[in-house]
Amino acid sequence: MQHTTLELKTDSRGAVAHTRPVTPTPLAVFVRERLAVLEISQSDFCRRSTFDQGLLSKIQNSLVTSLSIESVLKLAVGLSVPPHQLFRLIDRMD
Repeated sequence: MQHTTLELKTDSRGAVAHTRPVTPTPLAVFVRERLAVLEISQSDFCRRSTFDQGLLSKIQNSLVTSLSIESVLKLAVGLSVPPHQLFRLIDRMD
């Protein structure tokens, strides 16, 4: 199941200036589904794997589409998947 989130933009006063739907990235969909399969919450995953919770949130909300090699490796270990699977999802074949 794909979730569509709204991207909110604010002006200098903090008022919402514009919203638009954001289509989930393949990485966002994969991470959300994998956490569900592992039956683990975002906060528990981050606590156990020492993965940055802010970054994971941005990944799941399709706000981040590129990751460092270190982040990919840490995410792969935490999700118990081979790193190349995540590299493919972000169109990076390092």
